[in-house]
Amino acid sequence: MKTFYIVLVLVGHLFEALAETLPSLSCAAGSEVTAHPACDSFLSSNDDCATVLDRPGKEDCLCNQEYLDSLFGCENELRLCYRREDLGVNFDRARQLWNSLCGSVITFEPTTAAPISYEPYPDEFCLELKDNCAEARKLLGECTDYDSVKDAEKLSSFANPTSSFWNSDPKKLDDYRSTLELPSKADVVIIGSGLSGVATAYFLLKDNPNPPSIVLLEARKICSGATGRNGGHVKPDTYSDIPKFTKLFGEEATAELAAFEASHVYAVKDLVEKENLDCDFHITRALDVFLNSDHADEVQTTFKNLSQNTAINLTDVAFTGRDDAERVSGVKNAKCCISYTAAHLWPSKLVHQLLEKLIKHGLNIQAHTPVTSVSSTQDSNGLWSVHTARGTIKAPKLVHATNAYTSQLLLEYARAITPVRGICSHLESSKGKKTPHLVNTYGLRFDKLHNDYLIPRADGSIILGGARQAFWHKKGRWFDNVRDDELVKEAVPYFDNYMQRYFRGWENSEMKTKKVWTGILGYSSDFMPHVGQVPEKPGQFIMAGFTGYGMPKILLSSKGLAAMVRDGATFEETGLPSIFKTTKERNEAKSSPLEESLAPFWEEKSKL
Repeated sequence: MKTFYIVLVLVGHLFEALAETLPSLSCAAGSEVTAHPACDSFLSSNDDCATVLDRPGKEDCLCNQEYLDSLFGCENELRLCYRREDLGVNFDRARQLWNSLCGSVITFEPTTAAPISYEPYPDEFCLELKDNCAEARKLLGECTDYDSVKDAEKLSSFANPTSSFWNSDPKKLDDYRSTLELPSKADVVIIGSGLSGVATAYFLLKDNPNPPSIVLLEARKICSGATGRNGGHVKPDTYSDIPKFTKLFGEEATAELAAFEASHVYAVKDLVEKENLDCDFHITRALDVFLNSDHADEVQTTFKNLSQNTAINLTDVAFTGRDDAERVSGVKNAKCCISYTAAHLWPSKLVHQLLEKLIKHGLNIQAHTPVTSVSSTQDSNGLWSVHTARGTIKAPKLVHATNAYTSQLLLEYARAITPVRGICSHLESSKGKKTPHLVNTYGLRFDKLHNDYLIPRADGSIILGGARQAFWHKKGRWFDNVRDDELVKEAVPYFDNYMQRYFRGWENSEMKTKKVWTGILGYSSDFMPHVGQVPEKPGQFIMAGFTGYGMPKILLSSKGLAAMVRDGATFEETGLPSIFKTTKERNEAKSSPLEESLAPFWEEKSKL
């Protein structure tokens, strides 16, 4: 009788501890436990047994399969909930005492699995998590609503991007707001003030006798995203990715794409000249220089095969073989090179000067006005509600020109467009030091995976980007990463003495790294941008996902998109490459040619 009494007392202590714990139980993050049926059953059994006064009745009540299973099950539920071994209640002692009472009268085993074992998180992880939470709490405390340009600093300090060469000097429209208050309605709302958004506004207003009212929203400073942080190229891909795209999309679609990109060089030239834009625009030839022998041999074979293909126009593409590649390109140890017509410019100057003209045509610009959400449906008048930190604006038509950030407002594009962090630099020689003059823009291809890009500036300085060797093997440092407020530190030294290392005649140039910055690109899962009406959302349009090659695609894409928005044209009527059309099928595709092509980066170690 004494043994049974001890069992009841100790199990009762466990019961009391659980009865106090469960009602206020808060499970650890990630536990996925929302209910405790086994613990509830265990507590219920103890309640029932407490009403049985004689020993045989108590023995029958406790010594059964259901009670044993509820005891084991409750322990598992709590370990899943707390995600740890120490539960604060003594299940081991309760099981031992239960066996002393019931072991002589039963022969069954518990049907519930043995208690689950959890390894605690390592201390360094917990400390890192604690620090990150503290930093996030601090930043959230600084994030407040504001309604003036002066107060906008509160937001920009929340996501203060690194300063690019292009945007290092203040510009008149950086923080511009056409009206003090956010308009409540517009015919068209454009989200994003990069080239995509601004060029779309340009074509909506250009030669339009009945121009729509347009409000352009920008989360930070005007043109502070990819257009204001890129390498300054207008560089069509008329050769390098042709074989890859032919396999993915077919010969006809790939030829259409190559011709479309090639036409952009002169389309941008025409815009610059027509609107008299002072943006350092220069037409030249791009040189892709191949430094790996095996890769160069493959390139030569591919060029020969493509030259015999009448569908692909290589009239403007020139190949230089091993014997003359170093002399023609000026790059040390060049194994071959390919050249074609391209251009370079000061991208944010183009955007800012174009905006100044559009303001005179009625465009309403609202800097430092981040869009927080868009209504899931139209109202009874067919209007979409665009919610911002400064209020709500309604419009029947909405253009998403946010590139890498598309899925923040259009969740259906989360798999289709991934933010990718890149790094770029500005190189300069010592004052008064003369350097060799480069007339071409360059792509240095070290092998199939790694390449850099650069443009020469009229003042002798260089814009240089890439540095994949330094950090692309670390997936989290760049893929699905929007941190343009910090540098990729391991890549910064990569740019030092770059010209001296790779270019003939630059050994004594004293060329040094003056500025390094990061930028966020929107990478498309199938390499092609998404252009057109957002599926199942009439009146919403998108132009995003340029995979780092927006400058030879955006201008004419925006012209086609404007025709859809302004005139109701179908995608097919715009003449845009068919593979640009955004569709539900593309968004929901399970395969990702992009990630398949990037896998080799994540499997290798640093090349440096």
